[in-house]
Amino acid sequence: MHELALMTSLVDRVCEIAKNENAKRVTDIHVKRGELSGVIPESLEFCFDVCVADTIAADANFHICDIAAKWRCDSCENIISKVEDLSVPICPECGNYKLTLIEGREFQLDSIEIE
Repeated sequence: MHELALMTSLVDRVCEIAKNENAKRVTDIHVKRGELSGVIPESLEFCFDVCVADTIAADANFHICDIAAKWRCDSCENIISKVEDLSVPICPECGNYKLTLIEGREFQLDSIEIE
């Protein structure tokens, strides 16, 4: 389960930021999770409680913002957000198979709220 490693790293970073800001506690943690990131939200939430225990973020709320996958067609430059088959996306405008993923793989800390 790579979500535990991701969450451990995330909580370490959040606690470091909070410490640098002389915070007393972290109240909210916001992350962005791409549709194609391979990160399972339920696993993240399960790992969150374990990882924040006994830290400055122990009582924090955890928020996940899901980012839909988007591609740009290498031929006609159309931006595509809905595809029939995620494993083989096709441009609906020109039928091209050569698409560049521009969003949807990210997993990143977006923001934290502290007191």
